[in-house]
Amino acid sequence: MFDNSHSYSIDLQLIDPVLLAEDIENLNTSLVKQQSELKEIADNKKISTSDVVISLIIPGGMLYAGYRMHEQEKAKKSLLMVSEDINDLSIDLSILSAEISEHSNTMVASTGFNKLL
Repeated sequence: MFDNSHSYSIDLQLIDPVLLAEDIENLNTSLVKQQSELKEIADNKKISTSDVVISLIIPGGMLYAGYRMHEQEKAKKSLLMVSEDINDLSIDLSILSAEISEHSNTMVASTGFNKLL
């Protein structure tokens, strides 16, 4: 708690960096799973030869082909967004890990435990 001269106080909650790193890693794992699912969806929505034949033979087939193309594009856009999120999280996690490591080394040095190592 921090008291200043204006008679109000601020209670700052500390965030455990190790728990935060674990949460980020769990989110990253979830996004990687979502990424693989979206890749599969995008691959399944590609227009195949049979889709072309169906779109030519069946009335409303062009609507079907348009729907398939729209769904594939939607999956590709989602895949791109998830891939960008994974890249951002990887960068954030590496920065956080470096800060945790630096903080741990500082704590060891300030307590004198490094003499025992």
